Amino acid sequence: MLKGIKTLEELMNMAIKIKNKEKVIVFWPQFNKHQEQAYTLADDYFVSERTYNTNNGITAFYMQSALYVIPHFNEIDKILEAEGFEPSDMFVPFSNHEYPIEYKEKWEAMLAEARELQVENYHKECLEYAAMMEISPIDQELLEQKCIMIPEEGILVNHPDKEPERKFPVICGYCCDNMTLEYLGRYFVNVKNGIITFVNADGTQYITKSEEVHRQLFEKRYRFTSRFEEIIKEDEELAEDDFAERWDKLTIA
Repeated sequence: MLKGIKTLEELMNMAIKIKNKEKVIVFWPQFNKHQEQAYTLADDYFVSERTYNTNNGITAFYMQSALYVIPHFNEIDKILEAEGFEPSDMFVPFSNHEYPIEYKEKWEAMLAEARELQVENYHKECLEYAAMMEISPIDQELLEQKCIMIPEEGILVNHPDKEPERKFPVICGYCCDNMTLEYLGRYFVNVKNGIITFVNADGTQYITKSEEVHRQLFEKRYRFTSRFEEIIKEDEELAEDDFAERWDKLTIA
């Protein structure tokens, strides 16, 4: 769907088109309500011919008295700029979780694919930067058998003397920025409980207690850092059954 788009015409055909003064039924999930939205573009939305803007992962571009809205993906800026579009501060519809009821299924499918493309591009960029630092990915078999990946939505940890706490990866989102590069290819070892936290060369964070993984971190030129916020400290344990059961089965070898 989005991945195959290479031209402005293909981009226009895939995007949601809004004409000047057109009324669109929009659903706002955060308020759980439908609302008729009138888009008087020339008066209220600061549009001008062949301009575009991106907000919260959604891109809008304007041409021939119509606004085109589509989830952002890696090639979209190149396509628009090659066609003479310039960045602007125009309003971007559907960038605050609302969506057009008429195109609900199409919109959700585009959002899901845009997310996949974003993640794919993020891992690719991380691997390229890691290679420049002469850091290699940990063997996939070791990652699958002796490590637990910390998901984007975090992982719940039990404390002995307070409520469970959700711990998140040190890298939030899928943008290979300065924060990502600060942790990429870095690891930390808690000598008291033997738990190792590291960010793999593809930008994903893992925890392990495997000595074999520890050896690979050293061999593949990962660098020690004390800046990690630990996922599991002394006297703590994973709270969610699936993670806890898998963690208990991991060996230190």
